[in-house]
Amino acid sequence: MPIYLAEEVIADRVARNTLPEFEDQASHCPACHYPRQGLNRDDCPECGTAFTPVPLSPDERQRLRGKAIRLVVVIVAIQILVSLILLVVIAL
Repeated sequence: MPIYLAEEVIADRVARNTLPEFEDQASHCPACHYPRQGLNRDDCPECGTAFTPVPLSPDERQRLRGKAIRLVVVIVAIQILVSLILLVVIAL
C-alpha cells in the first residue's frame, strides 16, 4: 500500500474515532493455532472455536489513538524528507 494511502486510512480512522473496540487476546487460535490476522469473523475457520474479544479500556483506546496520530506524523515527516532529498538531487 502506498504511503499516502496508509496515511489517509490512519488519519480517517483517527478522525472518525473508529479505532478497534476490542483487542485481540492472541494472534492465533487458542485451539489449533490458526493465524487470526485478517480474519473478520468471530470463529476460527479451521476448527470452529469461537473467539471472545475483550473490550478495550478507555485508557487503552487513548493510547492506541495517540499511537495512530504519532504514526501519521512520522509518515508525513518521511514524505517531506523524501521530497526534500529529491529536490536536492534534481537541483544538482
